[in-house]
Amino acid sequence: MFISLGELNKKCLLFILVPILVTLRWFLESQYNKENKNLFFNSFLRFFSCSINLIPWIFLLKTMDIALERRSSRKSIEKEMSKDKNDKNDNIDDAYYNVNRRDSTLSSHSSDSLFSIEMQKQIDKKLEKKKKSKNRTMVLLSITGILFFVSVSLHFILSELNFRKSVSGGLIVFSTFIRTIILVLLSNIFIKSEKMYRHHRFSGLIICLITILFLVFSQLYEKEKSEYFFNKLVVMVIPDIGFAFMYIIGLRYLIGSSGNVYKLLFYNGFIGMILSIFVQIIISFFNCPKDFDYINYQICDENGNFRTILFNLKSFQNFGLISIFIIIVYFFENICIFLLIYNFSINHFAAIFSIPTYFQFIIEGNALGLKLIYIIGSIIIIFMTLVYNEIIILKFLGFEINTKIEIVKRAKSDTEVNQLIQSDKLFDMDENEDF
Repeated sequence: MFISLGELNKKCLLFILVPILVTLRWFLESQYNKENKNLFFNSFLRFFSCSINLIPWIFLLKTMDIALERRSSRKSIEKEMSKDKNDKNDNIDDAYYNVNRRDSTLSSHSSDSLFSIEMQKQIDKKLEKKKKSKNRTMVLLSITGILFFVSVSLHFILSELNFRKSVSGGLIVFSTFIRTIILVLLSNIFIKSEKMYRHHRFSGLIICLITILFLVFSQLYEKEKSEYFFNKLVVMVIPDIGFAFMYIIGLRYLIGSSGNVYKLLFYNGFIGMILSIFVQIIISFFNCPKDFDYINYQICDENGNFRTILFNLKSFQNFGLISIFIIIVYFFENICIFLLIYNFSINHFAAIFSIPTYFQFIIEGNALGLKLIYIIGSIIIIFMTLVYNEIIILKFLGFEINTKIEIVKRAKSDTEVNQLIQSDKLFDMDENEDF
């Protein structure tokens, strides 16, 4: 067998759920009717979907309180039982205690005072440490929420630029590759990541070569879509940089909070909605620029004012089943993404999050020959992504040597060998003693 599956568990379902949910959300957003819609409506759906994480967060807090109450009640019962036992022993020792109490009174007062002072110092240190930890948590949550608002807003505003509407397949793959590189680099800078082994480097090299081939084919066969190449690339990458920092800081918070995903997402949605309202109030005092042709659909109303969801409730006329589905899908998508990041790594997420991009070549219509090339290349990239994440293991040329499964096997064999050596030594010692 040249290929085998890696170590799979329930958490590995996230590798399947994230691409499916992202693809489904993209499809729903593409089907949305843009009539009476403005630049703030899609971002509103995302902020609202994150803010409803308040419900599972409250449920989580209640379950934790119930668990703490059970633990405290169990401890109190154990304390009462131990107290009963101690009372019996105390009755025996009372006589001896009364005889020696007078002699030890002066010394006990001084020792008690010193002990209470030391205890107070320890309590003050713990309170100060708890306060610093709470302040650090609020800073991380605030920064993550602000980055989420900026990234989502920029994504929807820049994606509606007229020249951004026509994008070649090569540019899509190249921007996805750059996004993956940004996430991996930031992960290595701010968070200790795993070492890059032979199978990581090999899969990364193949993905890089396929990306270059995509660029070449798109320049040859999609010339009309390759105009403004660098402008489109910058517009596509800028929001991804904001998202990358948001995921990194979000992971730092999750590590410190033992994976409280719901609280993080609630703050993201809440801060996003507050900032969105604030921005809409500000721009309502300004008039739209005349002859504004950069945005694909009209951002101004008939009175020359910016369309906002605060002052133009026509945006909600199209709030139907698709909007509800977008909210639901994005709700589960965010939870799965941060669970994937927390339980595995940013590198795993970067690789898995690129998979839905290649589904576009199967769904969208292109020339048959070009579409076939994109589909074959996408299958190779997806396969190499699974190799990178050790979902698929290549068992040739030593690619499997430093995978987690093989490392665990070697560790087990080493412990077994050490146990055999120790048992042999003990057996030899017994024989020598008998002799």
